[in-house]
Amino acid sequence: MSKENISTGSSHNTIAQDTKITGDLITSTDIRIDGEITGNVTSGNKIIIGPKGVVTGDIICENAEISGTLNGNALVKKLLILTESAQINGDVQMATISIEPHATLTGFCRMVRE
Repeated sequence: MSKENISTGSSHNTIAQDTKITGDLITSTDIRIDGEITGNVTSGNKIIIGPKGVVTGDIICENAEISGTLNGNALVKKLLILTESAQINGDVQMATISIEPHATLTGFCRMVRE
């Protein structure tokens, strides 16, 4: 009799460095972007843009940590973290924000509570 595998750990997706994707990306799990995406990215959990990652489009998620470049708007329902290498060219909306020194945000910032 075969045994069914049930994963209880958290899942995540990774877009590796030197990978380029054109089109919208939607996932219910965490996603880490170290490559380039031209399109909108929506996650039911967390979006991480690594130091060499580039997103040209909007992001929508629960939490986000940006160390790379976002050329678009961000709607983060909970916590947005901008590390020192983050570069955002667009408007951001979130409940809570953490910004390290030297991070760059060119756009409007709006805090909203649910």
